[in-house]
Parts: sequence; structure tokens; C-alpha cells
Amino acid sequence: VLILQWGLCAGIGWLIYKIVLQLMPGQTATALLAVGLYAVFWPEFKFTAEARSEIFFAFFLAAAIFALLKALQVGQLRWFAWAGVLLGLAQHTKPVLSPFPVVVLFMLVLLQRPNWRQVAQRFAMFAAAFALVILPWVVRNYLLFNKIIPGTTLLGLVIYHDFRDHLFQHGFLQDA
Repeated sequence: VLILQWGLCAGIGWLIYKIVLQLMPGQTATALLAVGLYAVFWPEFKFTAEARSEIFFAFFLAAAIFALLKALQVGQLRWFAWAGVLLGLAQHTKPVLSPFPVVVLFMLVLLQRPNWRQVAQRFAMFAAAFALVILPWVVRNYLLFNKIIPGTTLLGLVIYHDFRDHLFQHGFLQDA
């Protein structure tokens, strides 16, 4: 698993490089600086040394951003679909991206306002791909909990795991 995570970290670096070049064409030095800053970002060392989902989330999110920028640049529906698929995969690893399709809709409206049909087509492709990727988990949650939950149901466990040392240290929790 760690070797896969190291590969994903290298992929994140490459995606950062490509994203910066899409946003700032010809600025190779700036793109290399961004990759260098990512390479020395302390939490990346921590997450890469352990089998955790953060690296997968960061990879899929960076890939989704790259695909979305490419979609906006070339206007092809397949790139909007790829952006939706990749964002859906990121949503599976960390369920915090459910509202992000609304951000994409606002972005499309602001960037392509005169052509409402094009906005509708591009957003429909993006949203449909995103929804198809997360749909199996939503159906599973509905069957188990009788509620529509677009992500995991482990929030309490995650909060406990990440903050338990702090809670014990400050007396909020005590050993039984």
C-alpha cells in the first residue's frame, strides 16, 4: 500500500505542475515552485508514511481539478465527465465534496453565461458522472439507514480517532 501511496504522491506532484501550467501558461518556474512546495509540505510526509485515505483523496481531487480545468479550456463533454468521475472517487475517500457540483454550476454560469444550453449540457455531463460514481454508496446507505446519505456514516468515529488524545489530555474523556 505504501508503494502505491508514493506513486500517488508523485502523481499529485505531476498534477500540481499541470494545473499551474493550465492556470498560468508558460510559467514553468512557478509550476516547479508549486511542486517543490508540495514536496516539502510536512503533512504529506506523515500521510505517506501511513496507510491512510488522505493521499487517495488528494490524488483524486487534484485529478478532478485538472480535468475540470481541461474541460473549461477545450469545452469537450468527455472532460466534464472525467471531472465528475474523479470528483466522485474523491468523495468516496473523504465525504466532504457533496456540495462541490453546485460550485461547478456557478463557475459554468459565470464563465459561459450567454450560452445557457452549453452550461446545461456541460453541467449535466459533470453531475451525471459524479452521481453515477457515488450512487452505489448512496443506495447502500439508504438501504441501511432509510436516509439519503451521500458519504460515509463514520463521522463520529473519525472525530474520536483524530481528537481522542486531545480529549483525554484536557479531561473531556477519562479511562474507564
